[in-house]
Amino acid sequence: MSSGRGGGLQAGAAGWVRRAAAGSLALALGLSVAAAAPVVLAASAAAPVTISLSLLATVSAGEPIPVSATLTSGGAPVAHRLVRFYVDNSEVVGAISIANGQASTTIRAAIPAGAHTIKATFAGGGGYAAATASAALTVEVSTLSVHVVPAVAGTVTLSIDGGPPLTPDREGYINTDLTVGGKRSLQISVHDPSPGIKTTFVAWSNHDTSPTRVIRVEHDTYTQVAIQVAYLTLIRFQDAQGQPLSAHKVTKVSIDGPDGVVDPVNDSKVWLSSPVPHLTSSGALAVGPDFYSLRTADYDGINVAKQGEDRVIPGILTTWTARLGVYPLTLYARDMLFGSQASGPALLTGPDGLVRQVNISPRDGSTVLLPGALYKIKFKGLGSSPSAKVRLSSEQSVPIKVFTVVDGLVLLLLVLVAALGLLAVSRWRSQLLSRLHVWSAALRSRPGSDP
Repeated sequence: MSSGRGGGLQAGAAGWVRRAAAGSLALALGLSVAAAAPVVLAASAAAPVTISLSLLATVSAGEPIPVSATLTSGGAPVAHRLVRFYVDNSEVVGAISIANGQASTTIRAAIPAGAHTIKATFAGGGGYAAATASAALTVEVSTLSVHVVPAVAGTVTLSIDGGPPLTPDREGYINTDLTVGGKRSLQISVHDPSPGIKTTFVAWSNHDTSPTRVIRVEHDTYTQVAIQVAYLTLIRFQDAQGQPLSAHKVTKVSIDGPDGVVDPVNDSKVWLSSPVPHLTSSGALAVGPDFYSLRTADYDGINVAKQGEDRVIPGILTTWTARLGVYPLTLYARDMLFGSQASGPALLTGPDGLVRQVNISPRDGSTVLLPGALYKIKFKGLGSSPSAKVRLSSEQSVPIKVFTVVDGLVLLLLVLVAALGLLAVSRWRSQLLSRLHVWSAALRSRPGSDP
């Protein structure tokens, strides 16, 4: 009995072991199936995605390129997914899709001019399959135009990013095509084309006073440069008749220039500068009135400058000929009685204490150059004359009537002759009257005469 119980215990234990082993195997199989099941389900659940790419077909070099890719799956937007954008297979930027499935951004990479391929890709994940879209893009060259004001040949060159120097045309424009846009460094260099010309850089049209300027080229780009040019100018003076005047006789010369500038002149040569360019209401640089004229020029201590006349524009002429208010005055001395020419000194008195003595020639008179003014003329030679006044404003000849010593002697002689004549007449009259009395008495005493 006991052996039977022992045999039964052994048989039950063996059955329990078999059942445990079977359960372990079933559990292992179940875990394996459970581990494999999600892989099979995920692969079968990846939804196809459609991606649409939108961008401009043509842009200029350097121009920002707005791009947009829209993700949809089964007609529904796919949000919160990363979209990468490529230019010719090189990734340049990325964007996250928003609620409507659109991922938008701007490509700012330096893309050279030519034909390119833009690609938008979604790598997939999160139950969505990967997707790609592409489109063609044409990048056109951008023109950079730099206008130099004023335009003076040989004064300016432009270098872009340290490249070879570019020179302006006759109107001051430098035009160049750029195949790559974006930030470009412009370097202006000024030059003196000759010893008689000096050039100074002033500023860019954005008021930047540095010769180097960084500019962003995003399409056709235009900018301006202001310079100032000075010209060495020789000043020659003439009288009002166009005859040369000695520069040493002309003093205290000053010049009215652009913007009311007054330049003192200490020599016969002076630097005359073009005015500083200014911005007009349209934003263009322009040069205002650029002429110069004399403000003061003294001759014999009197300002004879004809203000506002004889204007000169710097650079047009290398010699400035200015006519002054100086006039020739010819003096003649004429005998008051006989009209013949006389000689001797004459004294001219003018404004500001001007006194000039002129020795009058007996043959042709004497000519002097005088500033235009009111003069008092007095003959100081042998003889006398009344004072004469003349307002000198043009070439003039002034005769001075002189009562000479000869005239005095002649008058004295005439007086003596007249006196003697009167005396002689008086004596003759007395004798005649006395004779008349005698004749009258003789007639009364003759016979037959009335008593």
